[in-house]
Amino acid sequence: MFHPEVCAEKLRKLEDAFEPGFTVQSHSIDEVDVMVHRLEEAVDGKGNKRRELDDEEACFVVNERLLVQSSFEYWATRYAMINLAGARLGRMFPFLDTQSFILKGLADAELQVRDGGLHDGILCNLLKGARQVGGSTFAEAVAAYRTTTEEHLFGLIAADDPNTSAFMFDIFERIVENLPWWLAPKVVEHVKNGEMKLDTECHIWVGSGKSTRGTEGKRGQLGRGKTLGFVHLSELSTWEAVQIGQIRGSLLPTLHRLPTTFAFFESTAKGRHNWWHSHWKASLEDKTRFKVNIFIPWYVEPRYSIPPPVNWSPSTSSLAHAKHCEETSPSYLGKEYSLTKDQLYWYEVTRESYEAEDDLKTFIEEFGSVTDDECFQHSGRSVFKASVQQRIRDQARPLLGQLEIVPMREVTRSG
Repeated sequence: MFHPEVCAEKLRKLEDAFEPGFTVQSHSIDEVDVMVHRLEEAVDGKGNKRRELDDEEACFVVNERLLVQSSFEYWATRYAMINLAGARLGRMFPFLDTQSFILKGLADAELQVRDGGLHDGILCNLLKGARQVGGSTFAEAVAAYRTTTEEHLFGLIAADDPNTSAFMFDIFERIVENLPWWLAPKVVEHVKNGEMKLDTECHIWVGSGKSTRGTEGKRGQLGRGKTLGFVHLSELSTWEAVQIGQIRGSLLPTLHRLPTTFAFFESTAKGRHNWWHSHWKASLEDKTRFKVNIFIPWYVEPRYSIPPPVNWSPSTSSLAHAKHCEETSPSYLGKEYSLTKDQLYWYEVTRESYEAEDDLKTFIEEFGSVTDDECFQHSGRSVFKASVQQRIRDQARPLLGQLEIVPMREVTRSG
């Protein structure tokens, strides 16, 4: 559903299963808009038929059902409705650059699953180098996509506290409730901030490390008794030890080793030597089931940019940071990335605003880290000032090689 090759293969199978020789046609957003509004007239407010579909409408419905079952991106950019800028309802189009980056990582993993390189499904860690990169929205869109195009899928959405969990579930609910009637399964159970069950026997539960009801907060309750095919956990850097016990003891054992399993763990970094830090490092070392590890530096999302004044010139520290971004970007983006002048200006003025309030540490935690290691390095307290840490990081050059120094007597002995 993520990689173009996998999508094309599934579409061919769906076409042949529907009618040998049948070929679908991709429609633009404008074309979809026209037909969605036209098809709304075929039913009343309760979903009862007002009239039969004509041949063009019926063909369009079949065409779109086949396309959306084969491609998450096609479905999301045309039919997933989300809250935009906290002000209006709109399509999940275009993807944020960060979301496209996530999609590519998941697509590459899906190809490995298809080719037998991964047997656990897609288990992904997302380490965010900045806030509001669209990771939670992307994960909830995947949840909505799978529960409305598949059958018998059980899933769990959870954050460290009930309010954050409810916010994530709200994204899922909004997408499902705004699907056109001919793509939407019937909702048979719906508990606000609690769960949703569809007539396809798909069921999504909402959990949290801390429960206002005093039940899920007990060790071992999160996910227990459920066989899950989808899991989205958020804000993992702020989960407490007893909550982490739920993940280890109750949740992870419910994730079966199947190609269809999908788990998405996401968080910013908040300190070193906690579970999220250890889990990230262990995953990078191939010591966990999570084989997809995505780090998003702040500059991947172009929203973090401001047009500078005509006569503006970046400071020495800003130029050092830009150089640092350029040198480290290939490790995470697969290519060298140079900050635009707008991004550099945003970085400088935003940093200055935090410095003016003597809170540079918060800025560095949320935006100043451009490598995964720096995210954890800058989190927590240090005897060194935040500005000193940042200057050293920005001015450090990439490692070119390593030398081992051994005593001469050992060299002589080995000879």
